[in-house]
Amino acid sequence: MSESINHTGFVEKIDGDTVFVRITQQSACSGCHAQSMCSASEKKDKIILATVKGDIHDIGKNIVKVLLENYSFDVIDLGKDVPPKTIVETAIKEEVSLVGLSALMTTTVTSMEETIRLLRKHKPDCKVMVGGAVLNQDYADMIGADFYGKDAMQSVYYAQRIFGHE
Repeated sequence: MSESINHTGFVEKIDGDTVFVRITQQSACSGCHAQSMCSASEKKDKIILATVKGDIHDIGKNIVKVLLENYSFDVIDLGKDVPPKTIVETAIKEEVSLVGLSALMTTTVTSMEETIRLLRKHKPDCKVMVGGAVLNQDYADMIGADFYGKDAMQSVYYAQRIFGHE
């Protein structure tokens, strides 16, 4: 686990595998400040994150973003309520090979499924990870996601596998 993350208190392991992420304004800002001090000359692997169309809940996505950035990934955060077309166009334009999608509301998971369908059609080499309170592994499999993250750290581990940083 990244020493900078342990030092800032973003991640705390309890009972072995359980990971709790603390979110406070102060710690989030200090993590961003520390990240900006890192070398910008090194090429980083790009990942798109988005909360899908119809959903405005982005706390989970923001936690994932902070963790990925602290593990030196270049995160393109498209925000919340993002249409599938925007995600696909950005993935093509930025030549991204990993997209992370978030949904908190059951009414918006159909938008997640549509986004994955369009990514498969227009950028078939792109992997898709999904997460959110309304998802589980069975549903992620049903909509064609490559990976389901039950918590924010799982997205970091998956990105490391995809980009060969294990």
